[in-house]
Amino acid sequence: MATDVVFSEFEVDKISFKFADNDTDSLACIGKFEEELEVKTVTKKCRGKVMKTRTRGTGNGSIKTSMHVPKGTYAKLFAMTRDDLIEGAYAFGEKSLLPECQMCVHVTDEDGKEKLKAYPRVTATTGPARSVENGGDEVEEIEPEFSIMPDDYGEGVYECFIDDIPENLKTDFVNKWMTAFTRDMVDKSKATTV
Repeated sequence: MATDVVFSEFEVDKISFKFADNDTDSLACIGKFEEELEVKTVTKKCRGKVMKTRTRGTGNGSIKTSMHVPKGTYAKLFAMTRDDLIEGAYAFGEKSLLPECQMCVHVTDEDGKEKLKAYPRVTATTGPARSVENGGDEVEEIEPEFSIMPDDYGEGVYECFIDDIPENLKTDFVNKWMTAFTRDMVDKSKATTV
């Protein structure tokens, strides 16, 4: 197998979250990123024996991360802002309905080749969890987990290799993907400009 055609995800160096108000928050201090996409297998039996199986994606999945998150993004991800609290004060409790948002990821392989990923619908599935070791040598990252849900087209994730993007679309493509991804960017009938 020729290694020049293999893309091995080596580093996630940027993550952005786009919230319902269209604010986009970017993070660049990521320690770990894991995704798992779900499948559903249907079997066909004849007289008690499996004769055929078909497996399809569901558009659902999960993401596990470890990263340092700016305080404003942290408050948005965990629904900690309150109109009845003074500026700079946050709370987490019964009123915290964790929001659905979009997550976009910039990935590189060991040779610096780039891939973009977009998860159109995610929501945090863990609440605030922090660990502090007094006198420790390292500032601990937080480890939020997210649920992936399918968009209106049934897709849970979109991927795009930068080297494979048509030349007429490359201008500002990465920036737009990370800040304002839409299905139109990858829809063959609509992706003539970004």
